[in-house]
Amino acid sequence: MKYLIPSLSLVGLLLVGCGDQKADKAVNHVLAQKNPGFVRVVNLTAGPVEYWYKNRHVSPTIPSMDTSDLLPVGTGDQTVRIEIGTKKIEVKVKLSTGIGETIILMPDQTTKFIDNEQRYATADSNVRIVPVDAGGKLPGTVAFTGADTKSMPVKDSLITLNQGMINAPDGSPLEIKDRIAYNLFIVATPKKVYYILSKNASDKKPVSQGQSAA
Repeated sequence: MKYLIPSLSLVGLLLVGCGDQKADKAVNHVLAQKNPGFVRVVNLTAGPVEYWYKNRHVSPTIPSMDTSDLLPVGTGDQTVRIEIGTKKIEVKVKLSTGIGETIILMPDQTTKFIDNEQRYATADSNVRIVPVDAGGKLPGTVAFTGADTKSMPVKDSLITLNQGMINAPDGSPLEIKDRIAYNLFIVATPKKVYYILSKNASDKKPVSQGQSAA
């Protein structure tokens, strides 16, 4: 498996009506299973993509330069499917109980991976900075302003940001909530740098083993 960052064992259009209910039901079904693993797709291609596991949508459509949340799939050797128009890309992942895996779909439709994703905040960190070279130049440092004003180097790292609203250097509003962990993908393309914040877990209280997530 290839990794985006060697030093690390490295939201979208809403479905409406019935689609929304079916998606919620499918996610709740997987969450209710014993100790699932979790997968996220980051879409760096020029158009929207669909994210499937077996015969169900895992998430709503993922627009360009956006990401799904880290969502339940299963454990062990699994295959998820990313659809770009009529093209289907099957991606094999090996999932462990309660652990996350990120699939980064690059502009050329190749994939890179981040393993062992931290789903909930710890005493030491709640945000993982993930720089992605997508054909542009990454900044050396970035400054976030708002509820938490902080400047930091752009490198793979685990950091702590205070809860509340902050603004990325391009003015994008980002919200940090209690307890859960996030990935902040800093993506350098030839035209601009994107700041994509993605939740690693639900805002809701985690369910205990054997309980329903509904």
